[in-house]
Amino acid sequence: MLNPYPDDDMQLNRLLTTLASLTLVPALNAQTPALKAPLSLTKADSARYMSLGNSATRYLLGGRADSLAAMIDSTALERLGGVEGISKQQDNIAERAGVETRVVEEKLTRRNGMLQFWHAGEFSEVTGDQFVIRWLFDEHGKIVGAGLGPKSDTPAVDS
Repeated sequence: MLNPYPDDDMQLNRLLTTLASLTLVPALNAQTPALKAPLSLTKADSARYMSLGNSATRYLLGGRADSLAAMIDSTALERLGGVEGISKQQDNIAERAGVETRVVEEKLTRRNGMLQFWHAGEFSEVTGDQFVIRWLFDEHGKIVGAGLGPKSDTPAVDS
């Protein structure tokens, strides 16, 4: 559905970007450097990280803060505010982005050398752009970083 107020879309995108930068992202990135996932992944490794990323995304969008918390590195989880901090983030996403209406893409990439699961979707309250959820993983499969926001504001992946 087209929004008859396109300025609202721009404001929503800015709000989502600000929300992501003020909550989940700094909390997960403000830590000591994490172990990097292996540069070369086997098919089994790729399948494992895809499954982990998909699970983390489903937990985030499905309101399962406790399950998501179990996947996050302990230092990052503490900085995030634990399960309560995740729950607040989930509420903010639901309130501002709405519900996911379609998965557009899921893939593994790298960002600053870290293995990254990338999930792009269309959401009921975000028009004109996709909403991207990115999870950075260490070699143990723990989440050590994350990013949320409009695709148009997503940093480039490593080439």
